[in-house]
Amino acid sequence: MALGLLAVAGCMFLYGAAINRQVNNVVVDAANHIFLLDTPMAIPAFANRVMGHVGQYWLGVGLLLAGCATINTLMAAVPRIIYGMALDGALPRFLTWLHPRFKTPVIAIAFGVAIPCLHAWYLNGDIDHIVPLILAAVCAWGVAYLLVTLSVVILRIRRPDLPRAYRAPWFPLPQIISSVGIIIAIINIAPPGMNSRDVLIPFGIMLGLTAAYALFWTLCVQRVNPFLPLPVEEVVERAMGNYEKRNNEEMTPDVLRPLV
Repeated sequence: MALGLLAVAGCMFLYGAAINRQVNNVVVDAANHIFLLDTPMAIPAFANRVMGHVGQYWLGVGLLLAGCATINTLMAAVPRIIYGMALDGALPRFLTWLHPRFKTPVIAIAFGVAIPCLHAWYLNGDIDHIVPLILAAVCAWGVAYLLVTLSVVILRIRRPDLPRAYRAPWFPLPQIISSVGIIIAIINIAPPGMNSRDVLIPFGIMLGLTAAYALFWTLCVQRVNPFLPLPVEEVVERAMGNYEKRNNEEMTPDVLRPLV
C-alpha cells in the first residue's frame, strides 16, 4: 500500500510540475481573475502542448478510462457499502437481498443507481447545478474518511493489543497529515468562479440529514446508545454470524481472520 501511495503521489507531482512548465497560465476571465490553470481547460491545453494534434485523442482515451473507473466505483463499491450497512443493521434489511444465482446485492445496486439518476432528473441535467452537488458529495466522502481515520486512531489508542493486518509507520503522524489535507480540501473545494456557499450549503444539508437519520435509526429502530462504543469482540462476532448465515459453505473472510 505504501508503494502504491508513493507511486500515485509521484505521478501527481510529475503531472503538476509538467503542466506548470508547459502550459502558459494566461488570463481567461479578467473580471473574476481566473487563469487557465484554474480551469479544466488546462488539461487539453497540456495534451496539445506535449503531443500536438494527437494529444486530443490520447486525452479522449484517458477520459474514457476515467469514466470506467468512476462507473466501477459507483456500480461496484457503493452497492456493497449499502449492502454491508444493511447487513450490519444500519439500513433496512430489504437491501441485503442477494440474487439467487449471482449472489449480487440487486436491490442495493438499484438503490445506488437510482440516487444519481433521480438527482439528474430533478435538476433537468443542468450542469451548473450538478457540479456543486458533486463537489458537496466529495466533501461528504471527505468527512466519512475523517470519521474512519478518527475511529481507527481512537481504537488503536484504546486497544493496542488487537491484531492487525497492517501497521502504519509513524502512527499517528500519517493520520494527522491526511486529516489536515482533507479539511483544507473541503475549505477550498469551490473552483474559481463558483461561490463556496453553493457547495457548502448542500454539503451541510447532506450532513444534517445523514446525522438525523443515524440518530433516529439508532435510537428508535436499533434502540441502542449511539454514543456508546461497542467492544471489538462483539462487532467481530456479529459480523461473523451475519457472514455465516449468508455463506454457510464458505470460510471466514480474510478481513475477519486476524481477529478470530
